[in-house]
Amino acid sequence: MQGKTVVVTGANSGIGKAAATELARRGAHVVMTARDRTRGQAARDDVRRASGNKHVDLLLATSPRSIRCSALAAEAARLPRIDVLINNAGLMQSERSETRDGFETTFQVNHLAPSC
Repeated sequence: MQGKTVVVTGANSGIGKAAATELARRGAHVVMTARDRTRGQAARDDVRRASGNKHVDLLLATSPRSIRCSALAAEAARLPRIDVLINNAGLMQSERSETRDGFETTFQVNHLAPSC
């Protein structure tokens, strides 16, 4: 994976974090996305430590609006290229909640966010 740029969505825990770690171990430039800054930064730091790869970055995806017209899109557009995209972000909550955009959280994360 040397020289490849990999974007992993939902990379702050679980399968996304494990994939980011292994790809970073294999020498990829890994760009992790997460919805929460604190958890995302902690996961990024964990992946850097575990892999020994300093080329691990974090982009925040806080809402569909932010994905369409925010720093996330601008930062992703600055990447010279994306060789691999792992659409891992997903969510299932037992309690109903709404995002700041007014959508039910599970619906927004699983259905609206990937289409942005």
